[in-house]
Amino acid sequence: PLAKMAKHRPRARVKSKRHLQGIYFVLLYKLTGREDIVIGAPTAGRLHIELQKIIGMFLNTLAMRNFPAGDKPFRGFLKEVKAKVLETFANQDYQFDDLVAQLGIKSNGKRNPLFDVMFILQNHEKPGIRIPGLKLEFLELEHPTSKFDLCLYVEEVDQVITFTFTFRTRLCEPATIEIFIDYFKAILASVLRNPGQLVVELDIISQEKRANIISQLNM
Repeated sequence: PLAKMAKHRPRARVKSKRHLQGIYFVLLYKLTGREDIVIGAPTAGRLHIELQKIIGMFLNTLAMRNFPAGDKPFRGFLKEVKAKVLETFANQDYQFDDLVAQLGIKSNGKRNPLFDVMFILQNHEKPGIRIPGLKLEFLELEHPTSKFDLCLYVEEVDQVITFTFTFRTRLCEPATIEIFIDYFKAILASVLRNPGQLVVELDIISQEKRANIISQLNM
């Protein structure tokens, strides 16, 4: 279950991870009304240079907690997101399983501990791998089952960003996710127009759709 947004060539001011993650937090705030939100974010786990060329899985999951209150200017909230990203990645060696155990959270096997939504940013080129006598190529793997209630996967290649939402079909219909995508794009456009707006003031309806609604009401 996935839904892809159209590819975008973003302006420089929204290219950083904290900008996109901040907009994702705002989307979740708009959908839930909650001002205390935790999302998951994976890290490669190769912080030390001696691990760079070792084959193996070092992936760790980080818990990002932020407070997208409606009365905060988005620009100010973005600074909070940046500080949280830096703080969390400074402690990325601390394993997620150890954090869950320390907090005394018991998993019931039906829900993920700490968070139900993910944000994944893939912002590196696929490296060329050459082995004498072998021809290697990358294969795109399909994931028929979503591990989280909602996940925003962001991939950047040649300064073009593609957004993909994966979701649990037992919780959401594809048509609902299409609406969420429209909300996300509207928030992004609203931030580009005026990043100093309060979080509560950021639009989730595009200007075009708003004009159509107003036009229909006036008929």
